[in-house]
Amino acid sequence: MLVKPDSPQINWLGAVSLQKEDGFVRPWRLVYNDFDLFYAPGLQNACGMTSGVRMTFRTDATKIKLKLQHQSEHYVVASANGTMLELPHCLFDIFVDGEKFTTISLADDDDFLSFGNLPAGMHDIEIWFPTHSTLKIYELELQSATKLEAIKDERPRWVVYGSSITHCVRAETPSLTWPAIVANEFDWNLTSLGLGGQCKIEDSMAKMIRDLPADILTLKLGINTYTDLSPRTFPTAVIGMIRTIREKHETTPLVICSPIISPPRETTPSVSGQTLVQMRDDIVKIVNIFRQRGDKNIYYIDGLKIFGEELLEYMPDQLHPDANGIKVMAQNFIREIKKFKIKGVINESIN
Repeated sequence: MLVKPDSPQINWLGAVSLQKEDGFVRPWRLVYNDFDLFYAPGLQNACGMTSGVRMTFRTDATKIKLKLQHQSEHYVVASANGTMLELPHCLFDIFVDGEKFTTISLADDDDFLSFGNLPAGMHDIEIWFPTHSTLKIYELELQSATKLEAIKDERPRWVVYGSSITHCVRAETPSLTWPAIVANEFDWNLTSLGLGGQCKIEDSMAKMIRDLPADILTLKLGINTYTDLSPRTFPTAVIGMIRTIREKHETTPLVICSPIISPPRETTPSVSGQTLVQMRDDIVKIVNIFRQRGDKNIYYIDGLKIFGEELLEYMPDQLHPDANGIKVMAQNFIREIKKFKIKGVINESIN
């Protein structure tokens, strides 16, 4: 069975929009029809990467093959032992009926993703795409398949916005970013707007988040504006983004998270006069302002509670958690958000 990637039986999760042309589908984490309004090439490039993007469907195929093109960013980063490490740059996680089936790495010149030995019968397939690649999907081949069905997804929808720390190119595999781990814990349908170097608290992203369907929202703000925004302009940008989002998400639970630790930036002013200590102080004050004005569905998480000084062994470059640090960060975020007891999106039976 040959299937086009825009078939109604194929669900695209974590993608804001799909570019459909010349026989392919390309997922974007921006509104593709408004591509020019996102303007900055760095932002457009980050939104083209597929962190958190998945394809799901139900089939009785015994082998699945995707024809695709991919272009991956190559990262060499500091490791825990002090050496430099080249990250795997095109990993796919495959899930069958909600359980991890395999992880596949593609070479730069490989145009097919293929996996087989699937169990007999109908099964839910979920393919997690790479965190730092762009993809064009041309065709799916479902070998021995007699059926293909869409999977109805009624889970709470979580939209999370952040920087490279949320983009998570250092994650062990695509389904082990901290947003993915959190979403799995609470059974949420994730849309990750973790954008390496591009969390600039700008109008285009605020309006897009405002317009996205969501049952819970998280804004992890600060680190990418350490040099861009001053102690004068940073608080007003945060207030502006919250006010824009609240135009359509008046009562949606909105969790604001301040920066995690980064020792060189804690008390040393940037060229704009900013410090992370000042940013955390501003963010908690802003959340309190909104609560005092009657917003009972806005919440604050101190970034140091999810990744603080005690975890620096997992932060070789003093800015980004490594793969193990990402997992610890996820568990700490889970612990902190449970404290809010948000009805409707956090199952109280989860310990």
